Amino acid sequence: SVELMVNKNEGKYVLHNPSDSSNDLNSLLWSSGIAEVQDLDEIRQTIDDAIRRAHDANRSIGFALDTSVLLINQFPKINQIARQSFLHNFSTSREPIVLTSQATHYELHHQQSSEINIQNFDKKKIKNICLPVMTYSARGRRGNFGLFKLQSIMERNSHIVVQPRLPSFFVKEELDEPPSYGNIRPTSPVFDFLIFDQFLSIKATTNLELLFISTDANLCRMAHQSGIEAITLRRPNLKVEDIHLLQLLQRQMVWLIVAFLVMFDKVSINYGDRLLELMMIKYPRGSRSNLYFATNSYPEKLELTSKHLLY
Repeated sequence: SVELMVNKNEGKYVLHNPSDSSNDLNSLLWSSGIAEVQDLDEIRQTIDDAIRRAHDANRSIGFALDTSVLLINQFPKINQIARQSFLHNFSTSREPIVLTSQATHYELHHQQSSEINIQNFDKKKIKNICLPVMTYSARGRRGNFGLFKLQSIMERNSHIVVQPRLPSFFVKEELDEPPSYGNIRPTSPVFDFLIFDQFLSIKATTNLELLFISTDANLCRMAHQSGIEAITLRRPNLKVEDIHLLQLLQRQMVWLIVAFLVMFDKVSINYGDRLLELMMIKYPRGSRSNLYFATNSYPEKLELTSKHLLY
């Protein structure tokens, strides 16, 4: 667990971490997008060079996103760097085309399908929260968040879903059941192979200048070896004194709370003499692209759509 104290000062939020949980807190600050990527200047230069190459060759630039990028809230900063590069170099307001692999969509749906029955929860932990019969496991919460981020990107960016070169690997999705693969067990290495194969396919058949983005250094090395420029998003390791210097805006605090809800079964927020308890839930009649939470303070569910969280 992570204990976090938050003070509001002149409209901004200051964090204090009294418990010995700096590694977990680093993970939360990273996945919420508050902690900046390591080697940001190098990433900025790589993006700038790719945009210039694409312009000189009269090509469009495409950001090819690995699934790992959708499980954290770091892409908005990368997209902003690209917008600034277009504006600085060519005085135009443009953005790259964003590409996701169809295998990524399958992978996130497969993760999201990980459920647990509320009977398996400690009743003392959830006695004040009205829950549906099924809710998400930790893996399911990650998949649910990834689909939420995917929907957000699809709504805000020019977007291409890259289709497989090996269609026999896929079984058609039916109704609300998660998609599956023929005789292939849907493990992470299988998805990595399929994602990479689909991006190689679009590189070979289009005129796009591709820039592959992942948190997986091995996949980025494979991309370089295959002739695709790549960026590895690396997590920084903030020290306690660095965390205490952070001053967060309200929307950053919302992202941080969402990151808590993805990592943990339940989040308790004390403010004044009130206690707010939250859990991410599986809402059967809800949209797959929204996040839903059960709480002890409202008789109904809370719904969070991508429109509630701005870049």
